[in-house]
Amino acid sequence: SAGDDVVRTLKELNIEEIDILIGTHPHEDHMGGMKKVLENFDIECFYFPRRSDVTTKYYIDILEFVVENKVPCGSADAADVIQFGEATIQFITSTEPKEEKDINNCSIVIRVSFGDIDFFLGGDIEKEVEEEILASGLEIESEVYKASHHGSDTSNTREFVETVNPDYVYISCGLYNKHDHPCQSVIELFEELKLP
Repeated sequence: SAGDDVVRTLKELNIEEIDILIGTHPHEDHMGGMKKVLENFDIECFYFPRRSDVTTKYYIDILEFVVENKVPCGSADAADVIQFGEATIQFITSTEPKEEKDINNCSIVIRVSFGDIDFFLGGDIEKEVEEEILASGLEIESEVYKASHHGSDTSNTREFVETVNPDYVYISCGLYNKHDHPCQSVIELFEELKLP
């Protein structure tokens, strides 16, 4: 429902084209307003997980728009890197998910480096993918950590957060949301680790 707000904000910033657009995974709170963005801006490359088992209207509308308008779509494997001006975007997970995985666990995970600051953006990954990432040996240490899955306790395990080793953490969630995100145990973990 926030697609119009996103478009309006970007236009107020005089943005006319988007070089890299990432839809982390096909859940409505992550991609529900994406078609509005696709309709209103020239997109150089759109990354999103393709799922044949997702049949919601907003997702089908996105797929149809991408095909009809020949929106360039990218794919990436884990460890692929895109140099973007002074920033480096490293894919921590592949954009080609296994169909049997839970949709949250198909989230595109990236680490963005800009100067001396790294940002870890984990979408809605849960503990299983956190374990896979830890086992992969990819560099994930980052100064800024976006708490995965809106601060849910299905994510943000102690081992994972300690490996990211952030200086700051932020949580994206709506006030008084129906899922009661963020989870109190996750907040307590961040407090124990002295994360502002």
